Amino acid sequence: MKIACPKCRAEVPANNINAEKDYVFCSACGEAFRLSDLFAGGAKREERIPSDNEKLDKELLRNPPTGTWIHEDGFNIYIGARFRSPIALFLIPFTFIWSGGSLFGIYGSQILSGEFSLILSLFGLPFLIGSIFLISFTLMATVGKIEICLGRAGYVFKGVGSLGLRKFFDWNAITRIYDSRGSSGPQYGNRRQVPAIILEGNTQIKIASQLLNEEKRRFLFVALTSVYRETHKKTF
Repeated sequence: MKIACPKCRAEVPANNINAEKDYVFCSACGEAFRLSDLFAGGAKREERIPSDNEKLDKELLRNPPTGTWIHEDGFNIYIGARFRSPIALFLIPFTFIWSGGSLFGIYGSQILSGEFSLILSLFGLPFLIGSIFLISFTLMATVGKIEICLGRAGYVFKGVGSLGLRKFFDWNAITRIYDSRGSSGPQYGNRRQVPAIILEGNTQIKIASQLLNEEKRRFLFVALTSVYRETHKKTF
């Protein structure tokens, strides 16, 4: 028997259903309901069983983690988080030694000697490309951010300062939000998707970053679903 959550429409896994206690828990959105209410046509909001996750989520919005934000400018709502990943403690010295050593050894030596070597320069191209990637990743892990703009011309931005990539979408066209690690996320065999927050509408937007810790990732999900409930004026 398959049961869908009346709030987010995700399929509830069997181990989250307790018929004896008349209890159903949706791990996708953190809501709990009475099983009898679901068969009676859907749980009423005032009869919903209080969820510990819901209480934690409200507290998370009241006291956002350091390095996260949610604000509006009168037109759009912005939800974001800075990466500040612990991996940067390793990346900074590694990037300095690896990139600095390889590039100086290949190109710096030519500049100092005033002699150009085509073979040596071509040999150094992979190191140059690798250094550009490594430096970019190190900057993202150190001072990078992710920000979601919610509005008709909404976008997901990842970058450093104002430099980065923007993926645009229509916030008003979004019909569903879920965490791919929850039961509502599609699976392939026994493997789930890479952890991501999914916005579904006339297109699918994946918000994923391994540079965010679990608390910041949870804040983004809770803030997005909270704004969705308010702006779309319907039960999410």
